Amino acid sequence: MSRSNCSHSYLSPLFLLLLLLFTLPLAAQEFKRILVVETMTLPGLQLRTGYFEDALAKFGYINGENTILEVINIEKEAISGAQKVVTALQRSRPHLVVSVATLASQVTQKVLQGRDIPQIFFFVSDPVGAHLITQLEQPSGANITGFIHSQTREDTLNTVISILGINTKDPWQLAMIHTDYPSSLSAVKGYLEVSLRRPEISFIPIETEIPPTQGDIEGTITALTAALKKLPPGVKGIWIAEGPFGRNPDLVRALHKASPLPLIFAPNNLAVRHGVLLSISSDPEEEGFEAALLANAVLSGEDAGAIPVMRHQVSKITAHNQIEEILGITIPERLREEIEFCCETTP
Repeated sequence: MSRSNCSHSYLSPLFLLLLLLFTLPLAAQEFKRILVVETMTLPGLQLRTGYFEDALAKFGYINGENTILEVINIEKEAISGAQKVVTALQRSRPHLVVSVATLASQVTQKVLQGRDIPQIFFFVSDPVGAHLITQLEQPSGANITGFIHSQTREDTLNTVISILGINTKDPWQLAMIHTDYPSSLSAVKGYLEVSLRRPEISFIPIETEIPPTQGDIEGTITALTAALKKLPPGVKGIWIAEGPFGRNPDLVRALHKASPLPLIFAPNNLAVRHGVLLSISSDPEEEGFEAALLANAVLSGEDAGAIPVMRHQVSKITAHNQIEEILGITIPERLREEIEFCCETTP
């Protein structure tokens, strides 16, 4: 075959090099390695991890093609969880670690001390109280960033007071159920402080536990119900604080069935389907997208410690269709437009 019929044989070495670079299979290029650390097995948590992976793909990070995404779960254990993170770091050698929820973020941060690996956290309600950062809306300067998935305690309380029509002439006292989980303790402290400035509402904290297995739910609910029955007369209902309790559908359903008081609030929109009357929470898909947005920035070369930690701006209000009938209230029309009502079954 003559050279005149094979003109590509005369391509310059530089052109061939560029052609090779641009047509090199993704598998032959350096993979971006991301380690995701989850706090526990909980539907809402794994949902957010899934949305994070989906959003990563939209930014071009496709697991198995040009990205290696490993997910580990520390199952609420700080000490053994830290060892899991150490082992995963040695195995994966990640470019980035993404922690989902408060305990995983705290454990990951401690393990990463002294290592040049950036961290992004999300699904965390109070990173300052959890000592992940020192202040909001400022760069951490410590190779960590993220965003907050909830409103301020004051904004949440103000919204609930407005929706329920609570006033100083007829103040409400609520039992606040919480666990010893970091975000839950932080929530109780925050709401108690805010309620001191709002005479319309007050709280009686009741601590409970997250049962280690499904078989232990009945014992937990029995003990919790006994505590609720000892409350002083006049308590209007139950407020479930942030943390894993209100995000466990089995616990919420069991409490709703056994409780002598209505479940008025939980910071999880899905809880309205299981017996809660009102919820304010962020959208899981939006959270996954924002986490991926931060991951893309860091993997593209931005310094995680230079990215301020901001509050997630998208909050969703969900209420049960029968909330007004059950509580004997009338929600102002201007607020009804901001609420998504759901669920036909009687809570």
